[in-house]
Amino acid sequence: MAERLDAFLSRAGFGSRRDAKALIKAGRVMVNGINVKDPGVSVSSGVSVDSKPVEPAPDGLWVILNKPIGIACSHDPTEAPLLDELLPPVFRRLGAEPAGRLDRDTSGLLVITSDGALIQRLTHPKRHVTKRYQVVFEGTLAEDAVDRFKNGILLDGEDEITRPARIEVESGVGQSQHATIWLREGRYHQVRRMLAAVGGKVVALHRDRVGAFDLPSDLRPGEFRDLSEKEIELLLSDEAT
Repeated sequence: MAERLDAFLSRAGFGSRRDAKALIKAGRVMVNGINVKDPGVSVSSGVSVDSKPVEPAPDGLWVILNKPIGIACSHDPTEAPLLDELLPPVFRRLGAEPAGRLDRDTSGLLVITSDGALIQRLTHPKRHVTKRYQVVFEGTLAEDAVDRFKNGILLDGEDEITRPARIEVESGVGQSQHATIWLREGRYHQVRRMLAAVGGKVVALHRDRVGAFDLPSDLRPGEFRDLSEKEIELLLSDEAT
């Protein structure tokens, strides 16, 4: 789709529209091999800056990220380091946002997209999309912990019990133990608060599945890649509910 040259450059990562206009006025931009100084010329390809070809920005973004611990899913600079620092500036310009957030001390799967329908599909409270977490915890859980997760827990400061959840605890002896937890809602620090309610304290928390989609095993912390069409379809499928 054709657009103004300054908008094309801005979306491709060359700063604001004002920054792009400055590049154009300085004679550093060519279109199809011809020097152009009009920021309003209509283009869709064939653009170069300082003789280096410029790839058009995508119309949309569908990305999977393995969020590392210590990164905030926020745009507030006082909470730095931020998720935005892991991603190219073009993500913000295309309006990409995470489909659900992970707190600073939680790692794992984040879907980042400019597709509002996908964000709605994965995050709307009525969808009840299942998320799976791997948990390292300390403490001794109550004997009825499994049933309390299944039947719902009234958390401190809440008026309604949690939706039915599932916990599987690995047998073992030691200060740190492992559990897998499945939730179908996303209250504030919910895993930590539910586990605390049955006698545990979270030491490490990692999300490895959303709906029917597993975090790829070869995606290291801080890395991201495009989602394939098949993976997007999987996230949008009824299996994700």
